Amino acid sequence: MQLLFSTEGLHPRIAFRRWQETICTQLVPNEVRNLDAAPFHGRIEFTAIGSLPITRGVQGSTLTTVTPEAVRRNGRGDRLYTIFTQSGRHAVQQNEREAIGRTGDFFVLDHQPAISQIESGSYLILDLPRERLESVLGPSRLFTNITVGANLASTTLANSYVQELIRVGDRLNPDAATRMVSIGID
Repeated sequence: MQLLFSTEGLHPRIAFRRWQETICTQLVPNEVRNLDAAPFHGRIEFTAIGSLPITRGVQGSTLTTVTPEAVRRNGRGDRLYTIFTQSGRHAVQQNEREAIGRTGDFFVLDHQPAISQIESGSYLILDLPRERLESVLGPSRLFTNITVGANLASTTLANSYVQELIRVGDRLNPDAATRMVSIGID
């Protein structure tokens, strides 16, 4: 994965402000608050395997609000986002539901307003085509923001597959990357 941003080496007084600016520019415009009393630390990495963008975040505790205005400005209504919690705890309120992801869990978010609280930890975000998931699972309101627990065998397989796809992604030729991404989305 390619490093997009890190607070390492930044003065503690400006580290969180730079984090906010980067999150709003690289991901989705939103309001972010630091919940840690200690200096904030964060890192964002990115890769694209075939047509699948994947972002890894490692960060301190934050509260993020994605407003209706931010969603409209971003204009990515054709996308859904699978969040794999690699460590820590990630709670999201969206569509009158709350998903709580702990290490090994995942959930799918819609491109809609949300409130997200991350306790220090790491996560992966897979940027997926809405049409692909809805063609198999039905309307997104039926499956978004529901925690899929790490205790399920299918969750273990999904986590392992995504980790391995990231690890070998740069060695796949374009046709193999397309096939492997398709399998991963399924």
